Amino acid sequence: MKFTPQQFANAFVEAIQEARLLKTEPGSRASEAEIIARAADILKKAGKENKLPQIILAIESAWAKKTGARKFTLRSTLPLKDNAIKSLTKALQLTDRDSVETHLDPHLVAGVIVSENESRVLDLSFRSRVNKLFATA
Repeated sequence: MKFTPQQFANAFVEAIQEARLLKTEPGSRASEAEIIARAADILKKAGKENKLPQIILAIESAWAKKTGARKFTLRSTLPLKDNAIKSLTKALQLTDRDSVETHLDPHLVAGVIVSENESRVLDLSFRSRVNKLFATA
């Protein structure tokens, strides 16, 4: 059974959404728990357990596209304090569907890098500011 992580993710998201739509109807096809169990079984039978991290990222991405949710990642050298996270999330104008993750990045000298859905980036790091300074000099 050959499939890419993205193909698997798209099929998984479709199945979950269909289950949610049919949830209110008696005798609906499958519950979300059953779909997750089947997906795990498919991965195991196909020997794709090693692709699980890529598949999870693909599912998050497919879910975000389907629902309009956004996933923000805040990377910093030190743990961000609650008030800093609140300020950033307020500036990002989050909705109930959006999520925020924080990660420590030892490669940063100082500052924060904000990415949206693993692509769009707002680089507020010290390195970026120094690079801009020397680029204009």
